[in-house]
Amino acid sequence: MDAADLLNAVEQALQCGKPVPAEAARWLLQGLASYRAGADLEEALLLRGETGQRSVRYRQAKATRDTHLRRACRLLNAPRPWNRTEELLSEIKNYASAGWDIDYQRGAPRTDDPLRAELFAAFSAGIPLPRSAMGLHKIVSR
Repeated sequence: MDAADLLNAVEQALQCGKPVPAEAARWLLQGLASYRAGADLEEALLLRGETGQRSVRYRQAKATRDTHLRRACRLLNAPRPWNRTEELLSEIKNYASAGWDIDYQRGAPRTDDPLRAELFAAFSAGIPLPRSAMGLHKIVSR
């Protein structure tokens, strides 16, 4: 398991009130020892990407964003995958200009609009959304 998997294992165990798996506990203890010795916490827990790689935080944010974009795309009724992608891109642009600021200020989208809820979650991931239909299609077609 890599650091992201181990972090998820610790989080899931703690949320469920279950024991932390042994491998994850060892990783966490070693990381905390490095942190106490003066290392940055992300570095100590091996959460920084190696040179040329994205950090665990970025990869998790991207996975969250992409999951919500796929869910949003499935809510659309266009007849073909490419048409759904184009419709979703239009919805993203509209939401960025007219809905995101309102929902962000409110702290949540309206509860009666599942598409808006998925877009809110995708925007809330904290990383940019694709601006082109092709970039979006690469995500939603996985």
